[in-house]
Amino acid sequence: MYTVQESVSLNVNESKVVLNGLIILSFHQCSQSKHWTVNVARPGYSNSCKDLVINSAINCNFGDLYEVRLLSADPYHAELLITKLPVMESAESIFYSSNIFTSTNNTDNFSNEEVVILKEQLAQLSQRITMLVSEMKELTEAQNAYLKSSFNMLNEKLNTGSKESWRQAAYGVVASVACTFMPDAQTAQNLFQIAESYISSAPGLLLNHS
Repeated sequence: MYTVQESVSLNVNESKVVLNGLIILSFHQCSQSKHWTVNVARPGYSNSCKDLVINSAINCNFGDLYEVRLLSADPYHAELLITKLPVMESAESIFYSSNIFTSTNNTDNFSNEEVVILKEQLAQLSQRITMLVSEMKELTEAQNAYLKSSFNMLNEKLNTGSKESWRQAAYGVVASVACTFMPDAQTAQNLFQIAESYISSAPGLLLNHS
């Protein structure tokens, strides 16, 4: 599944703007004869660059996630396929999968019991995500503070917001963490699966507490 896809013909050392001006592509042959260096850029973001062989790809996190695949190449010309990956849609869908959000009225607030369970789940999820991110890169003080404040905000909204407003906020936090810290689509999907496991287990934990 994908949301946007475009085939691109590119000459060596040529830059081409694709996807209606969102992405800039260029390539050249590297010293190893069967490898080509593909450079992917989006205005406002750092470039992503990787040496590719035929039918290999580079995943780029530019707020949204993109895959750029090298279909064919010679020293003068390359055929590329760029795909915008549907990561944000995956993030949103996990917050519809749990019946903890199901009610006769989407403006209903969480019950006291639901708040207790979700706070416990959030604490564990926050620790798990922080550990996952830390394994991939050394976090700065500002990045640690960002993760902490994001989950603190979700804790506070459990007491004050509706189920629907909290669902939207939780989706925003998980999607933002994925775009900020995850290097590619697969690790982003792993993050969403982890979040889903904690959120979707809340109704079962409520039954155990009752």
